[in-house]
Amino acid sequence: MKLSIIIVSDARNSNFYNATQETINSALQQKNEIEKEIIIIEKQNNVSYKNINKIIHVQDLEFNYNKFLNLGIEQSSGEYIALCNNDLTFFDNWDSKIIKVMNDNNILSASPLHTELETPGGRSAFKNLQNRIFFGYRIGRELFDWCVVINRKVVEIIGKLDESPLYFYYNNELYAKQLIKSNIQHALIGHSVVKHLCIEEEIITVNQSAPYSECITVVIPTILKTQKDIFQYSLKQYNESDLVSKIVIIDNTENKDFDKQYEITKKMLILKPHGNLGPVYNSGMAFCETKYYLLVNDDVICHKKVLDDCYKIIENDEKIGLLQIYTINNQPLLDYISQVNQELTITPNYRLPIRKDSNYGRNNGLVGWFQFGLKRDWEDIPTEFKAFFGDDLLILRMAHKKLKVVQILSSHISHFVSSSINKTNLNNRLTIEREIFNNLVEDYLK
Repeated sequence: MKLSIIIVSDARNSNFYNATQETINSALQQKNEIEKEIIIIEKQNNVSYKNINKIIHVQDLEFNYNKFLNLGIEQSSGEYIALCNNDLTFFDNWDSKIIKVMNDNNILSASPLHTELETPGGRSAFKNLQNRIFFGYRIGRELFDWCVVINRKVVEIIGKLDESPLYFYYNNELYAKQLIKSNIQHALIGHSVVKHLCIEEEIITVNQSAPYSECITVVIPTILKTQKDIFQYSLKQYNESDLVSKIVIIDNTENKDFDKQYEITKKMLILKPHGNLGPVYNSGMAFCETKYYLLVNDDVICHKKVLDDCYKIIENDEKIGLLQIYTINNQPLLDYISQVNQELTITPNYRLPIRKDSNYGRNNGLVGWFQFGLKRDWEDIPTEFKAFFGDDLLILRMAHKKLKVVQILSSHISHFVSSSINKTNLNNRLTIEREIFNNLVEDYLK
């Protein structure tokens, strides 16, 4: 039995080159009856690797993960094909184990178990999933695009992988939809274990200083259930920032009045639309006349330095479409103030890209409670999104426009999750809105 291992690599620095070579070495350390064919798709020119069968240089092509995998598939000869990222560690005969389970159960497409798989609640699910089979197409649950093993029959049925020019992290959605359309089951196979190292893009430091002006509109939906001192602190920071032109408060309460609990300043506009999250953000953005916007929850502690860093970074790179921020959950206010004071002298910096799987609880840097972007790119959020996937939609739009989404590392926010949330209702909304979002992905590809 032969397994063709196709690895997509972009060795633009030593970290990425070493990751690729270590992935190759790890694959070849599996001593078993499986014959291994290693094929590298390399974005950089004049790069070579040890102990491989083929290398295909694609330095003249625009990066397209599925297209590069298709090039490797065309050159492969194995009965089974592993479609891999370049930052993996393979464990304990992973290849022979996954192929045996696939053969025994007539499975044509599968992902191995990730060593650090977690549930949305943060509890390790790894032990519970070992030596079990789970069928499904959910990204980050059953389907991990950084390592997918397919029987060659999959290629014969679906043809080439969909090469639609979406941002890198949505290629898994494309593959899942091809499987569903062709009625091919995909499985997470817990007998086989692989670790995804998630090699990060280099940190980028911003050197230039952008001129200050009132160029940000802050939009904040509230139901006034957040601790008053938290919201009061952040409001004070927004009001004191020279960058903020307007603060639009969406007072979505039934029996409370915002202006009776908080001091109203000249920058603040209070709206009472009584709507769900999508429409209220739309209501707030209708009053945005500035170059930039910030959509932020009322349960977020945010220092004005965060706004400074956002402004300087997005002004520094015209290819950035959306900014995220490093988050510490439930950090007490005094601790936040103490830590952010230490960050005031740090030069603004960020990293890219943000890893985003379309499943609640698998943020990997992407958060829904802080969205900093350009007004020119704004489109209203569909009214169907009442709790989830509004942030996914913003990312999908950036992907469609080929704009970057980056995470700021030079400052941070603290997010307090409301204890009043009805988990049953949210889970029901999650199911409904995931289906709506998946249909939207389909529409974007037409």
